[in-house]
Amino acid sequence: MANPLAWLAAPLVRHLGAWFLWLLLAGSASGLAQEPPPSPEGPFEQVGEEEDKPLAERHLLKGREWMAKQQFREAEKEFRAALELESENAEIRFSLADLLDRCGRVEEAIAEFQRAVALSPNLAEGHSRLGFLLHQKQRLDSAIAAYREALRLRPRDAVTTNNLGLALHEKGATDEALEKFREAIRLRPDYAPAHTNLGVALSSKGEHALAIEELREAIKLDPDDAPPHNGLGSALEKTGDLDGGIAEYREALRLDPQYTDAAYNLGNALRVKGKLDEALGYLQAVVGDRPQDAGAYFSLGVAFEGKGMADEAEAAFRRALELKPDHVEAHNHLGVILHKRGYLPEAVDEYVAAILLQPENGELHQNLGAALQQQGKVKQAFAAYQRACQLGQQESCKRIQGPRRNPK
Repeated sequence: MANPLAWLAAPLVRHLGAWFLWLLLAGSASGLAQEPPPSPEGPFEQVGEEEDKPLAERHLLKGREWMAKQQFREAEKEFRAALELESENAEIRFSLADLLDRCGRVEEAIAEFQRAVALSPNLAEGHSRLGFLLHQKQRLDSAIAAYREALRLRPRDAVTTNNLGLALHEKGATDEALEKFREAIRLRPDYAPAHTNLGVALSSKGEHALAIEELREAIKLDPDDAPPHNGLGSALEKTGDLDGGIAEYREALRLDPQYTDAAYNLGNALRVKGKLDEALGYLQAVVGDRPQDAGAYFSLGVAFEGKGMADEAEAAFRRALELKPDHVEAHNHLGVILHKRGYLPEAVDEYVAAILLQPENGELHQNLGAALQQQGKVKQAFAAYQRACQLGQQESCKRIQGPRRNPK
């Protein structure tokens, strides 16, 4: 199963699926928790009466009034009118960036936050918000740099510390990420997202008992938050508690029916449990929501395969490979489907493609040997079995030894 995914809140809570993360966790998708720095009105001090202010500032204040009413078009007009008068004003740039972010115009928001911090380099919140948006766009190096600058300016910021930990985790710097999650908790012991992230990161390192403890603490702090339930389900499943994992995935989906990471994990867990019809329902919903997710298509294919629905399984594996041509298991499973259906040359092609990606996988060599043997290619089959035997496949060892003769 794949992993993954991470949820964001900017400024409303959003769930981002496996795009974000294949997080490279060994197991299921586990939601990591991230928040934007809270700044509904920006980090600038408000003083004086409106009639005493310059025209640009009056446009700025009017724009904020429209923002408070969620009249974003009118607010943008006011901010841009202010910029025509004072184009080098960091406060106006920040306010426009905030508006653009709220409207989902992320690239434009990034550009405006960059202009704001260029004009006001000590604006910690500008660096933090910029890092958050760069993080959303998976520009991890730039996001990490922005987070670090924000923390240099405002070191006791638990939200940004947590977000930096998440970006580091996605970069594979798990040990430093753990430090950042723990630091965020030291700064704010009741900060549930940091407990969630620490739990997920610990689970990715195989420290499941500690992970479960942190995830339960996150749930205690925020019982209505779906990601810690999803993360706890993943950690429980990795300890062998499949039923416990299924219960937590269900709870995550009860709290957030649109949470596709939990639906993906639940579908996979139900497939392992043998509840294939229910598993298919969840996995089909996931690929409907995440049509570019190769891992979801692969899992769907495995469920179809378990149901004996060869046509549907083949289509799902082929779609997974369109999206991710180096998906080893998709090549192998597609090879098995083709092999069973008698399409031996095509099956051989899939096994060979898988072996090129993962040459030390004995099962792949064994499958290749079986397909070659059925084609009558005895020498090539023997070589494949021999390699599989060297890699620990006992069935292949038996095949190259041949039948034992009874002693005379």
